[in-house]
Amino acid sequence: MKDILIVEDNAIVAIHLRMFLEINGYKVVGKFAKGLEAISFIESRIPDLILMDIMLDDEINGIDIVRMIRAFTQVPVIFMSALTDQETFDQLEKLSNIKLAKKPFVEDTLLQMIQSVTNS
Repeated sequence: MKDILIVEDNAIVAIHLRMFLEINGYKVVGKFAKGLEAISFIESRIPDLILMDIMLDDEINGIDIVRMIRAFTQVPVIFMSALTDQETFDQLEKLSNIKLAKKPFVEDTLLQMIQSVTNS
């Protein structure tokens, strides 16, 4: 069973993701709405995959969180965002071991993306 961490500030989306992942055989090891809390967790327990919202209601965004955790792990990250602007894409291109799932996401597409990351 693969361990997945959810970093999402929308409680409804986070709950839906947790249920979706568990139904599909994944273990959700944590769910955070704040970036610094997620970083602290990742420092002590590195998951197999992180599902990361880009725009968090926080002092730092998801891209900045991944930049910070890249100092100690290359864990795969699937960013989830409705943002489609060029500046966001440019920032994502500078990060390694990431994918982007556009919101609202299609469950089958997200599941295929998760499987491609966790089965490799």
